[in-house]
Amino acid sequence: FAMSWSITSIGEYEEHGFDDQYTHVYQFINLIFLVLTSLVITFIEPFIRYLADPSYYPSYALVPLLTIALMLNCFCTFLGSVYLAAKQTIRSLISDVSGMVVAIVVGSLLIKPIGLYAVVFGSFFGFLTVYLFRYFDTRKYIRIHAGWRAYVLFGGLLLQASLFFFISDVWLLLGINGALSIFSLAISGGYLVKSFNSVRAQVKLMKAKS
Repeated sequence: FAMSWSITSIGEYEEHGFDDQYTHVYQFINLIFLVLTSLVITFIEPFIRYLADPSYYPSYALVPLLTIALMLNCFCTFLGSVYLAAKQTIRSLISDVSGMVVAIVVGSLLIKPIGLYAVVFGSFFGFLTVYLFRYFDTRKYIRIHAGWRAYVLFGGLLLQASLFFFISDVWLLLGINGALSIFSLAISGGYLVKSFNSVRAQVKLMKAKS
């Protein structure tokens, strides 16, 4: 999808209304990944408990933050298409280097006090740096915003991930995370359906042009 969207962005970048088109697709993809990530985090513990080797079980507390980092990487890839369309790929390199530096610094500072967790936090803050850099920097080339729902759901994901470090009762953990996942579905479900219809209409229009 990222490759095909990059090609679409390059071809449609200078077309009238591209900003709105890009924002609609971006918000749609954002919410899908945020909701799916919330669901994945909810079932991380039982998944590892029943399907993984027992020696891997203690790692379940690390997985949520890494899952969020992976989601941020997907968002970074999507935003990178703006640099391709605007022929500003050097900005993409700068953002990647910035994230790498942050990951190394955070990991180096935390490795002694918290051990393996330092790598996890380093990865998270590294991808977060790249995402924030691209989210605000790409506004030089296109008007884009994630929407309030994305901010609320991302805050919910951070809350879900933090619970793994403070709650040892797995059933309580499952219950709270499950409630947060239901909440994310509740505030985004209607918008996702509306956005899907809008994106589908845009795809039909682009096919008609070609």
